[in-house]
Amino acid sequence: MAFREVSDGTAGRLTLADQVRSQATVVEAETTRLRLTQMRFDAGVASQLELLDAQRSLLFTAAGAGAGTVAAAAEPVQLYRALGGGWTEGTAS
Repeated sequence: MAFREVSDGTAGRLTLADQVRSQATVVEAETTRLRLTQMRFDAGVASQLELLDAQRSLLFTAAGAGAGTVAAAAEPVQLYRALGGGWTEGTAS
């Protein structure tokens, strides 16, 4: 049981690290999209709807990236716990 938890934790950590990197790349792309859409809007080429859509897309992408970062930060705690991290259920406060 413990070996499986450690194995799952190690694999999960690698997977989460890949997801966080991928999400950061998507956030960067959405940031560029917003900047370019803002330039197009300022020049009168893009509509306000396009600008709002770019802002919304960046917001949701950044929120998803934040959730992935939180999950990646929690993963070492789960691994530590699987390795016998020094507390039992109900003692964590």
